Amino acid sequence: MRSKLERVKEELRARNIDYLILAPGSNMLYLTGFDEEQMERPLFYIVTQNEEFFVVPKLYEEQLSNHNLIVYTDGENPFKKIPIQKGRVVAIDDTMWSSFTIDILNYFSPSQLVKSSEVLKEIRMIKSQEEIEIQRKVLKD
Repeated sequence: MRSKLERVKEELRARNIDYLILAPGSNMLYLTGFDEEQMERPLFYIVTQNEEFFVVPKLYEEQLSNHNLIVYTDGENPFKKIPIQKGRVVAIDDTMWSSFTIDILNYFSPSQLVKSSEVLKEIRMIKSQEEIEIQRKVLKD
């Protein structure tokens, strides 16, 4: 069975979406296993049709070292480090703070903005065998 991430990339290709940008929350947890609260500093998980990476403040560098990372320090503007081409189709996490959405609009001028739920809804509905087993265990307890 294809991984969740591969299914997301396939969905991005099928929908002609160039970037999926997730903020901390249930979607990021679902795809990466990383669970964190949103904070005043940008922390994103970005998936393209071919790759994926985190954009993180330096303090998360060690914790997420097993992932592809773009790390920024307090004095840096993280949006200047994110390799998103202007004028592309971008799916943004439905629960992303509006201040980050505005920054994404201002820095990358997407040609179209899509809700992440449009990409992830069907993928999240179809459970893997591992997810089914976890749900069974939770229901027993």
